[in-house]
Amino acid sequence: MNIQFILNGEDIQIVAEAGDRLSDILAGRHYSDSVHQHCGYGVCGRCMVLMDGLPVNSCLVPAYEVRNSEVISWEGLIQTPEYQLIEIAWQTHKLELCSFCRPAVSLLMASLMDSSSRPSDAAIEETLSALNCRCTAPERLFAAGRTVVNLKEGRNKPDVR
Repeated sequence: MNIQFILNGEDIQIVAEAGDRLSDILAGRHYSDSVHQHCGYGVCGRCMVLMDGLPVNSCLVPAYEVRNSEVISWEGLIQTPEYQLIEIAWQTHKLELCSFCRPAVSLLMASLMDSSSRPSDAAIEETLSALNCRCTAPERLFAAGRTVVNLKEGRNKPDVR
């Protein structure tokens, strides 16, 4: 089947088989180095992307569902001004994430910034819990997520806890 979608701002047209998943397209065909095919069950988060603004584990998305969607991988995110705010939050809270968690946490934080309203503390915790990160304490991830929301709203002082 022919599938068209936007990946990191570029139009992509591919031919996919019935059983292909988005992770097969992105990692298997070398469209994204940050997408890793690891668990295949949506547990690890190593294949995370934003699809139409929402974080998804691409190993759970059938290829046909990406038709006419916009997908942003970490490679696309790092080109945006929002990523600079995410970097500020990481530096503020001294987060040092591994090469697997860094893209996924970045995408989760970007999804917090894209939310139309100010996310509650519970919403921030829920969003960041989508990744089984063992690089840093959950409290530090939450504090960085709160800082990202504050920076998005134009608050000059990061929330350091």
